[in-house]
Amino acid sequence: MTVPDPSIIDFYFSLRSPYAWLACHRIEAALVGLPVTLRWLHGYPKDLENHPMGPGVNNKRLGYTLVDVSRFAKEYELPFALPPRVDVDWAFVDAAFWYANAHGVGPGFARLASMARFGLGEDLEDETTLRRIATELGLDGDGMLAAAALRTPDEVGGTPNDPESGEKVFGVPTFVYAGELFWGNDRIDWLTRAIKARTNA
Repeated sequence: MTVPDPSIIDFYFSLRSPYAWLACHRIEAALVGLPVTLRWLHGYPKDLENHPMGPGVNNKRLGYTLVDVSRFAKEYELPFALPPRVDVDWAFVDAAFWYANAHGVGPGFARLASMARFGLGEDLEDETTLRRIATELGLDGDGMLAAAALRTPDEVGGTPNDPESGEKVFGVPTFVYAGELFWGNDRIDWLTRAIKARTNA
């Protein structure tokens, strides 16, 4: 077992999750001035049954999730709108992210795509939405759509999720720092405290 690199944070997120959307818009500002690098690792959920917006979830929990996220959005001064459908072709979206990441703008894609989904209520499988995101990032829209159509991150420059960190992750957003997990948008403060304690920052 390798010793975790204390300068790297693995950030596991999914564009399906409204809580990951909130984290996407907070995490970089929270890390300003700290001696760490954030590695963005997107993956569409394999097990939807226990996901906060999954088909097997109690309607009361789903209702609470929507109220809870709207509270956070108001606190962070973000717009909030539900997407037209809970699920899209996540392999398609995943490959689009990795295309953007291979061109050095993965984090920007994550921020824009999550805002499109939960801030503007747009469909991430819609070509118009992806073309607009590509344009805002200075990317070729046709290239992004072609990459998304491959539905295989490895073919568009994707980096496999770190197996040592990934095998511990059970939900998103999750931050893995120095072998320790911090699950949830509301754990970012705890993550920064851990970094400061370890690095004397």
